Amino acid sequence: MDLRSSGALLRVLALMAMADGLLAAEEQSMLEKLGTQYLQQSELDSWDRAFQHPMDLKQVAREIDIADRPLTAKLAYMVLCSSREDYGFPVNAAERRAFDQLIQTLELTELQKDQAIQDATRELARTPGFWDILMNTFSNQFRLDTDINPIAPSY
Repeated sequence: MDLRSSGALLRVLALMAMADGLLAAEEQSMLEKLGTQYLQQSELDSWDRAFQHPMDLKQVAREIDIADRPLTAKLAYMVLCSSREDYGFPVNAAERRAFDQLIQTLELTELQKDQAIQDATRELARTPGFWDILMNTFSNQFRLDTDINPIAPSY
């Protein structure tokens, strides 16, 4: 994934996290960390410099390469599902509308949408901790200081 698409994907995920007006502390912390790393890597000082309209889901989503759009849909749905644990409710109407708008903007088919939802649900069931998954997804690209071997060596 090129740097421009990565930035657009991160921005889309942030917008999806804010779709219902609720942003958990963990969501905010992780999105800020990833966003800061992206802006530093891009040598930009703000999202306004990265995108003409950084709060416009449609505008930002159009910046994502076609090949990266199914992954974007999957990760976006994972963002929406991650709040289930924090707030104890399923994807709500505002989040569903934002997700449907994203799918339409990405020009994905109903089959691709359903596949993204299934993949996201399956991955979250198998590997809880969406924010860990997201950090691992971007750690190499943004050279984040994550430990690739979380098991401490035994001496």
